[in-house]
Amino acid sequence: MAIEAAPATTAETYVDRRYRVPSTADARPASTSRSWSAARAWSVVAAVTCTGLLLRLLLVRGIWVDEAISVHQAHMTLSGMLANLRATDNHPPLYFLVLWATVRLIGYGELAVHIPSIITGTLLIPAVYITGRELFDRRTGVVAAVMTSIAPLLIWYSQEARPYAFFMLFATLALWAQVKVLRDGRIRYWVAYAALTIALVYTHYFSIIPIAIQQVAFAVVIWNRSRNGESVRPLVTRYWVTWIAIAIAVAPLVGYVHQQFANDVTTGQGIAGAAPSAGAASTGVPQTGHPNIYALLTNFVWAIWGYHTDSTMLNLAALWPVLMLVALALLGRGRSPMSLLVLALAVIPAFILMGVGFKDRTLFEVRYFSGAVPMLMLVCARTITTSSARRIPVALLTAAVVATMLAGTADQQLAKSNPRDYDFRSALELVRSRAHKGDTLLYAPIYLNDVVEYYTPKVRSEVVASTKPRIPKHGTVFLLASFLDQPGIPGEVGAARYELDHSHRHLVRTDHLAKIYLWEYQ
Repeated sequence: MAIEAAPATTAETYVDRRYRVPSTADARPASTSRSWSAARAWSVVAAVTCTGLLLRLLLVRGIWVDEAISVHQAHMTLSGMLANLRATDNHPPLYFLVLWATVRLIGYGELAVHIPSIITGTLLIPAVYITGRELFDRRTGVVAAVMTSIAPLLIWYSQEARPYAFFMLFATLALWAQVKVLRDGRIRYWVAYAALTIALVYTHYFSIIPIAIQQVAFAVVIWNRSRNGESVRPLVTRYWVTWIAIAIAVAPLVGYVHQQFANDVTTGQGIAGAAPSAGAASTGVPQTGHPNIYALLTNFVWAIWGYHTDSTMLNLAALWPVLMLVALALLGRGRSPMSLLVLALAVIPAFILMGVGFKDRTLFEVRYFSGAVPMLMLVCARTITTSSARRIPVALLTAAVVATMLAGTADQQLAKSNPRDYDFRSALELVRSRAHKGDTLLYAPIYLNDVVEYYTPKVRSEVVASTKPRIPKHGTVFLLASFLDQPGIPGEVGAARYELDHSHRHLVRTDHLAKIYLWEYQ
């Protein structure tokens, strides 16, 4: 990860030569540089950004469990939401503050609550371009932007009312700011780097991993320049001033984190919270035991090609020797300092969380290192653009990779067998359309309460308890159940069905939607 300095040219007299880092773009053939002019590159990026926005607007899904929690919190007063986050959540407050302001401007509809993530996920496309351009060249930036616009996982989290799209955008721009700092050194880029690092810390606690990797890169630069006899005092001074400012800015978060941690210890719910992740049975981590090589490769497959059926993921995981060879090829291409830095940001977070998974297996999942996914797009784009000196092979390889991502996006969004697709919206809309005054909705498990409140606010609802359930004496009773693969829940649902079957009511309808069961008793 050694990033060496290069002498400044006469056209760059405003730049301190001690800060400049050589760009691989400087050494690329002139024909390539001319073929990808700034205007042409930005026109392509603008087109794929519009395409990415359209996909993110058209493919919005129903509200998921975690999203319903976010929306419920956004209904509170500002002070009430912050207090609730401290007492019950495990995330910093930045995203939730944005959502709180958004719903007061445009309401609580499905599109409205997804707008912050849709906008942020769309902005990630040009952000990846400028980062790829700064790291390598325009062609690499354009290819990375094209991949980012249609990458299944990036679309998925651009449609979710949770902070992951923010995490990915800030992580990408923080890398861009760091490279600008090391190449240029002007104050504006130090300010940008500080602001983006602060935003990362206030967005997701696991952002500490890419932040730490970037500090290693700073240390390597300082060490190499010092070893080469260059003065590093200005760089070190600005570095420490920047980090003093960052420390002051994040200081208010200390008490906030302490209270959240104390609550986790008291309740025993852990960082992941009480509700499982979407498709917990298909997280790539066994329900018992520890993470393994299959889980690691599954998470990387998710990062590039999205979420798919269990059978598809098992087939892909069976190809782990091929995927390992691809990984080695990527490592072999990571010889330049910039390639090594991006590769470190792309793969090290996954390995760190794999280690954390031995303590808490629920934390080894791609959403928790989603800030690394744009880095994988950059690594893939750089691998493609350096695969051949000729345009046609590069264009064909780009088209092939893009085609696989489009297929992955289509399967992820449209396949009914997607293990992460829970159709709470359709099930609860059925209840809302059939229910009358005096009817009751029973549901299990307990953490569906915010989803139920979001879709059926006017229907009387009650969670199915672990003890003998209380069956209403009057009106129609709807019983909704999900997560039946989780411990304890089948017993709760079975007890409720037993009581309903042996009451004066009779079963008139059964609906089975995507991982949702709905029974109607009259």
